[in-house]
Amino acid sequence: MKKNLFFLLYFFLSIISISSIAYSQTVPSDSLFSISFDELMNMEVSSGSKIVQRANEVNAKVKIITCDDIQKRGYNTIDEVLQDLPGFQSRNIQSINSYIFGRGIPNQNNLMLLLIDGIQINELNSGGFYGGAQYNLDNVERIEIVYGPASVVYGTNAVSGVVNIITKKPVTSQGLDVHAHTGTFNTKKIQTGYGYYNAQKDVGVRVSAQKKYTEKGSFGGSQGLFNWSDSVYNFENDISVDAKLTYKSLTFGTNYLQKQSSVNLYYRTVGTAFKEGESLWNIGFLNSYITYDIKPTAKTIFTHNTYYRNTTLYPNTIAYITDTAQLRCFRPNYLVGTELIGKQQITDNLKCINGIALEHENLAKTYGETWSNSSEETPPRPPKPPLLQNYSANAFVQFSYTIFDQLEFTAGNRFDYNSSYKFVYTPNGSIMFHASKYNIKLLYMEAFRAPKPWDYNWGVGNSHLQPEKIHSLELNSNFSITPHLLFETSVYKNRMYNMLVKNKHSLDKC
Repeated sequence: MKKNLFFLLYFFLSIISISSIAYSQTVPSDSLFSISFDELMNMEVSSGSKIVQRANEVNAKVKIITCDDIQKRGYNTIDEVLQDLPGFQSRNIQSINSYIFGRGIPNQNNLMLLLIDGIQINELNSGGFYGGAQYNLDNVERIEIVYGPASVVYGTNAVSGVVNIITKKPVTSQGLDVHAHTGTFNTKKIQTGYGYYNAQKDVGVRVSAQKKYTEKGSFGGSQGLFNWSDSVYNFENDISVDAKLTYKSLTFGTNYLQKQSSVNLYYRTVGTAFKEGESLWNIGFLNSYITYDIKPTAKTIFTHNTYYRNTTLYPNTIAYITDTAQLRCFRPNYLVGTELIGKQQITDNLKCINGIALEHENLAKTYGETWSNSSEETPPRPPKPPLLQNYSANAFVQFSYTIFDQLEFTAGNRFDYNSSYKFVYTPNGSIMFHASKYNIKLLYMEAFRAPKPWDYNWGVGNSHLQPEKIHSLELNSNFSITPHLLFETSVYKNRMYNMLVKNKHSLDKC
């Protein structure tokens, strides 16, 4: 009876969502729905340097996925978006996380930055981001992807690229929109959003929320290569909320993501000490920011951003179940930061982008853990683990000089200081040639990934780890054959140093 009611509710909401296309002013018909490659390459993006630039002026390879792309191709997860792009690979273990690799560098999502409206949502303790269905793609205006090392602008973890999910704005997404769908494996999703904008007062608000549930697939017995029993149960339950308030050049935004999933597929259970049961991985991401622009002169603009980030593995997490016990975990992490980004047009041919940032973080050294005395008994609430306080300061400057109208030279430097890993210096440089239909970029880029508490303390631990580094040389070119046909090539060579290698796995940890 309940399943029938759920089906009727989702069917009804699906009809509402179809009719809302005509009612809602989500995206004007002349904006992103019919766009040529020429227009796409000239679209303004902010992910390359944290300052608005045209895509073909960014000293990196840039891809843009519009809201129209998401709708037409039926993307449901960020994994599906990236898997459709050249240079990305993935490994989905259908459990607590899925892993997405950029340019052939396998990792636990800790060599790529994932942003929402320019604010990082990588997990604070490990530095990796969570793939999955918790991202509200129905509320996305576009996704900007920057390929290759980008640490000069973004610092640690921006090794193989940056993915910036930009949510819809009140000015372009007015009215009510509702979307819902159902699918196989008991999949259900409902999303609703509302936008309001007053042009006279230049004030607007946009709120969107999504809830999604799926059992993912059948993995029992032969379908899971006999790693689990016929009755194994697997699920993912996601919640996301986005809110944005704009007033002239001031924006206040917040987003909350919660991903709940079973851990039954994370470990092989048949023939091992691990058991299937009511396991749960329950992690939440809360990010809030206030940003505003200052334009003291016609040739100078500053953007100030203050942000708060919270990544917490909630204390009802049951990390795994064995023949004799259950393990319950808790891991909170907090960060507060402020940054000032500036752009100055020094002369007609010379411009400068620069920034400075300060951050303070409280990161869990390990998990707070409790054990039960049997596989059927839930452990007591785990204690709060010890928190490590880190302070960081960084500054970068990048100059661009236009030699003549079509040729531009760029060079940048970044200096990072962190109380944990001390000083890191990162340079970059590029030569870019722009013609009406043809663009060539010769890029030299460096990046680093600093060790996190996860690296210092997991397993046997190692307190002497140094930041991983990458040096990259790339030649990128694209030629617009017709307005809707683009030929693009990228040839690059990466060399990594100080790579972190796991040499022991401890089963008594989450």
